[in-house]
Formats: sequence, structure tokens, C-alpha cells
Amino acid sequence: MTTISTSVVADATGFNSAHGELQTFVSGLLSEGSTAPGTMASTLRDVRKQYEADDAAAMTRIGAEWAPVE
Repeated sequence: MTTISTSVVADATGFNSAHGELQTFVSGLLSEGSTAPGTMASTLRDVRKQYEADDAAAMTRIGAEWAPVE
């Protein structure tokens, strides 16, 4: 990432270094934000698989003990 040098006053007051830190911070947020949807999707798929497995196990367990009355 390139740093800017606006003026001697900006250097003296710390503007340029603060601007560089802000650029780095925002860049990090954007990078994390680009990977977050994939991570969330993967987590949701794992939750779905676990829910389906638990549901199937419960149906097997309950099915052996219960039958509908006609």
C-alpha cells in the first residue's frame, strides 16, 4: 500500500501516519469481510448436516417406541 505525503505540516501533525494506519485498518476490514460470507455458509451447512443427523436419530429412536393408531 502506498503512503501519501501531503505536506510538511501534515507530517509534523501526524496526519500522514494516521492516514496510513486508517488505510491499513480499512483494508483489513475489507479483506475479512470478503471471507466472512464463505465462512458463514460453511457453518450453516455444518449445522444443517448435524440437524438432519439428529432428526434422523430421533425418528429412529421414537419410531421404535411409537406407532400411529388407525
